[in-house]
Parts: sequence; structure tokens; C-alpha cells
Amino acid sequence: MRRAATAPVALLLSAALLLAACDSSEPIPDPTAEPTSSAPSTSSPSTVALDAATAVQLVIARYDAVHGLPPTAPGEVDVDSAGEGVVAPGSTEAERVVGALNQAIELGVLDRGDLLVEALEPPVAAGDDTATASLCMSQDLRTTDLETGEETGTAPPPDDWLRIQATFERAGDVWLVAEIAAAEPALCIPPSIEEETGRAWDVFAAARVEHESRGGGPDIGKLESVVTDRFAETLRGIGPFDPPAETPPGYTDFQLTEATRSNAVGWACRDGELETVEWELAGGQWLIDFAGQAGEEASPC
Repeated sequence: MRRAATAPVALLLSAALLLAACDSSEPIPDPTAEPTSSAPSTSSPSTVALDAATAVQLVIARYDAVHGLPPTAPGEVDVDSAGEGVVAPGSTEAERVVGALNQAIELGVLDRGDLLVEALEPPVAAGDDTATASLCMSQDLRTTDLETGEETGTAPPPDDWLRIQATFERAGDVWLVAEIAAAEPALCIPPSIEEETGRAWDVFAAARVEHESRGGGPDIGKLESVVTDRFAETLRGIGPFDPPAETPPGYTDFQLTEATRSNAVGWACRDGELETVEWELAGGQWLIDFAGQAGEEASPC
């Protein structure tokens, strides 16, 4: 089914779990103050830097503390220990974990599911004991009965990839999540999807020009490996061109604009015209399900 290129942004994080980021402004230092030698060096061997893999795993573990809770009777939910070793004590995220579980106990339902997270850039130190990271996340959640784990039938939220900003605090040699907030622009494309679709697009762009230069027809060559079965049938039915186009126009400026776990939408330019490119995850591989003009009103080409 054709996916619209400009779907409305749906926030996946509940209001209880994702609030506006707090003001992180710092006092302006006195430029006349004498430098001191007692400040700890950021290059000190005792400083444990936060790497991207650790940031990703901590964010996953923070949400798993709530959404990964197994079927549990309301009176047996260990609210006080939830998030221990993952969220910083007294932090915003610690309060959100407690609040989400208390709400689940009160209502008897809990959103359960998994979380995918990828780092958009390396974490940035905000001091010896604080760091921030820009991440891309997608949740696949279902509303379930707290005690039995059975789904309630409530429609699941979209699984779009959304941008978040996470703040971490260091306690000794370990890092803990202090706060997670929505970031702008709201939508993001995880690096893994960017890379996989980029490689497939290079094959497609060259193979389609080659196919057209041969006059089209049922032999679609390398296109077979990067398109869905449905689109392959469409491509086989194109042509033959008589005479064949000796120098068909090539593609330029391919770009993805949005993605879920199973679909993605982007565009490319060809001969000065904008073409929509739609992707589908099939058999663990990102395949092109459509590439052509779809009535775009504005063109970046």
C-alpha cells in the first residue's frame, strides 16, 4: 500500500514519560577570574567517557524497566527498585519510571513492547560527570493487562523513528540516565536504514538506467535484487522502447525523509523532475517498492 510522503508526526512517548526538556543554561563565567589548577582534567585517567553504545543500551534499559515488566500482580510490582542501576537517583527519569509504574498499578494496564535505539552522533561531555547524546528511537508497544500480559485490543501507536536528547550522569565508573526529552526535528532516520537504503539505491539507480538503455522488457537485470516482487513486475512490463534510449537520464540527490520499522519514504531527482521513492522491509532487506512521479507540488530538483 502506498504510504503518503508527508505523514503526520505521532509522538510515541507518553506524556508521563516524555516531557519538555528542562532549562540547561549555565551561569556565565567571570572572564576576569584567575584560572585555577585544582579543577579535574577531562583527560584524567579516572574519567570514564560515555560512548555511543553505552548510551544506546542505557536508554533501552530505562524503557525496558517499564515496558519490559513481565506479567505481575499490582501488589507485587517493585516500584522502588525499578530502574536501579539504570536511572540516576532523584533524576527526572527516576521520577518518570516510578510514575509510570504507579499509574499501571492504579489502572491495571501497562504498555509493553520493545525499543530500538541508534545514536545519531557521539555523546558530548557537558562536564566531568555529565554527558548528552542525540539518539533516534522507535517503540513497538501494545497496551496490556498488567497482571496477565494479555493485550487489551487498544490500537498501537505508530512505530516512527523519533529524535530524542538524553542526558546522563556519571556515578563513579558507571553512567546513568538522568533525563530523556523529545528533540527537533521530531522525525529522524537511523544510520542503519540510511546505510542499507543508500547501498540498495546505488544499485537501483545504475541498473534502471541500464535496463532502459536496453529498451526495457522482462529482463530487469540487477534491479531484481533491490526491488519488491510487486515493483519487479511493474518494471518488467515497461518497454520495449523502440528505438532504445541510448543515454537515459540518471538519478541524483537521493534522500530519505521518514521511516518506520518496516517502511520508508524518500525522493530523488531525475532529469530535473522529483520522483518519490518508497521502501519496504522484506525478508530483513530494504527493498524499493516504488520509484516515480507521484504528483508532488514542490520540487527540490
